[in-house]
Amino acid sequence: MTNKASLILRAKPLCGVLFFVALSVEAPRLDTFSECFLDNMFNTCEEFTILERLREPGYPAVDQDIVMKCAISCSSNIESLKNVIVNLKYQYLPREVSNPVDNAWKSIEMAYQGLDKDGMALYEGIIPRQRVGYICYYYQVESGLANESSSLIPETASILYWDNGETTTEKPLLGAKFQVRPYRSRFGSVTINCHPASAYTKEMTLVGDNQWQSIIHVDGEKAVPN
Repeated sequence: MTNKASLILRAKPLCGVLFFVALSVEAPRLDTFSECFLDNMFNTCEEFTILERLREPGYPAVDQDIVMKCAISCSSNIESLKNVIVNLKYQYLPREVSNPVDNAWKSIEMAYQGLDKDGMALYEGIIPRQRVGYICYYYQVESGLANESSSLIPETASILYWDNGETTTEKPLLGAKFQVRPYRSRFGSVTINCHPASAYTKEMTLVGDNQWQSIIHVDGEKAVPN
């Protein structure tokens, strides 16, 4: 005679999120069950790695929307990359020395763009054009979804973050930062180098779309720009 039993187990993955698992088991005698192992039933958040991809444009101006990009890899199950929820968190700051406020983050759900040649899932989201200033941002990835072959139902999702180049379980306080400039240019900075050696190098100022300007001070020997 074969006996059947239904078990409700509480499984806690590495990232600290509680799951409830329903199992149906069979054995000659119910008292023969001493252990039950749960293998490959869910993807823990530690299996995911978040990488940033180059935004477009790299040096945004006030009249440009900003396409933000990130890539996610999973060490155990590539199919699970399609089932995560990726949110871009961002906040406008008027000055570089300003710090973001915890309850002022805006959120954009990023769209899945497919897999790249390395098997990483690509996601994109658009920050609408901003005023001159700075944008702080980070990425939030919700995982912990069940494999199709399991009956696992998560109570809450596992959450990972991208924080200025690192994948972490800690919610970022500052995130990464980039500047929104008044004019367009594909260059981050432009410098002018003068010679002979007694002259100097000076950084130029963006004064219009793709227009950089600087003033050279000549003292003694004639300084010739390179």
